[in-house]
Amino acid sequence: MAFLDASLGTERMHRPATVAIIYGDPVVGNALSLLLRGIDRRVRLEDQGLLDCPERVRELIREVGVLILAPGISAGRRETILEILSGDPDAADIRVTELGRPPEALRARADHYLPWPMRAADLRQYIEAVCAEADREGDSGGRVLRRHEEER
Repeated sequence: MAFLDASLGTERMHRPATVAIIYGDPVVGNALSLLLRGIDRRVRLEDQGLLDCPERVRELIREVGVLILAPGISAGRRETILEILSGDPDAADIRVTELGRPPEALRARADHYLPWPMRAADLRQYIEAVCAEADREGDSGGRVLRRHEEER
């Protein structure tokens, strides 16, 4: 899908949102990847160790529209990820969702929170909805600044 960028007067290609999963526990990361296999999106699976490689973080920011912080990521790593995103203008449109139990997930400043574990169908439905929102807003949209509980 192409759209006209009024500020530049040029046409740019808009790609459907890619979903990235950052995990601390490889079992959880692989489970999430399998659960999302049925969605019509590219899913990128990344270990929390990607934070040790700035080039991989920049690549991730350029590529994704939806970021899932999986359970098992240390609190410090969660904060680091969110600080990197908040400090990079290219990351302004990335929708961040945390999966976890409330004490773990609510420590950070993500856009959405979902309890974990949850039903696979519910997770797929939620991710598709967030991706569709990202697709509709394209590069001109802003971050979603509400929590999932407020949407219900």
